[in-house]
Amino acid sequence: MRPKPCKYCDQVVKYEDFDKHTSYCGSKTKKCLLCGHNVCLKDEDMHNFGGECNMFREEDKKKKELEIKRKAEEEKRIADELQRVRDLERKRVE
Repeated sequence: MRPKPCKYCDQVVKYEDFDKHTSYCGSKTKKCLLCGHNVCLKDEDMHNFGGECNMFREEDKKKKELEIKRKAEEEKRIADELQRVRDLERKRVE
């Protein structure tokens, strides 16, 4: 019947309720300050120190780079099309 502190919320819980409480409490999530993904409290150490956070940051970085590349390609395609239309208009006027 001795009290035991929860490692996730620091609440002191009866020993007999400890496993049930930590199972529930550890399933709650919080946003990682480094990568922005939601992480279960019970998985926080693995996320931070097991490489998952770095993996998410690298994945997000690659997605952003790909989006920038796609946007640049689309802008180039539009500029090329605009130039083609201008050239056709010039030829028509001449």
